[in-house]
Order: sequence, then structure tokens, then C-alpha cells
Amino acid sequence: MSKKQLEVFIDESLSRAKLKKYTPHIFIRNRAENHGSSIEVIERLVKSGDIQTGFKKMKQLGLIDWTVEAAVLKFPDLFTDDARKCADFRINVLANIN
Repeated sequence: MSKKQLEVFIDESLSRAKLKKYTPHIFIRNRAENHGSSIEVIERLVKSGDIQTGFKKMKQLGLIDWTVEAAVLKFPDLFTDDARKCADFRINVLANIN
């Protein structure tokens, strides 16, 4: 999968979140500061020890398949092994905790 396909996925996830009245302002700002590229921003977010508020909100809205963690798993070749492991843990462990 390509970087362009990743950006299309991210744009769709932002649209879906907006439909549910949620705008992840920090992610959008960080993406813009990174010249519209999501890879570095996503990499940094998923490897952070903190569970991002965006992940929690997207889970709450039923959009877990549209999180940045889901993007890492959908486009694994674009991310480091560490980012893939972190994303997998969040999606498969933390997403199942109430």
C-alpha cells in the first residue's frame, strides 16, 4: 500500500469522526505541521506511552477501525516494527478493555 492510500484512509477517518461531531485538532495540527504527511505523526502517536485521547474518543464513537493504530495495521510496510507492535497492542488489547 502506498503513502497516498494512507493519506486517503486518514482523510476518510477524519471525515467519519467529523460526522460524529469529533474533530481531532491536535492530530490535524501535527499533520499540517508535517506538510500533510501522516506517517511521522502516526508513528510518534502510537509509540507514545500515553494512550491518546483520540484513540479513546474514536473507540467511544465506534470508529476503532479508523484510528491511527488501525492505519498502522492496514499499511504495515509504511511503519516501523515498533509502531506495528504498539498499534497491535492498542487495537487488540486496549480496545477490548471497557
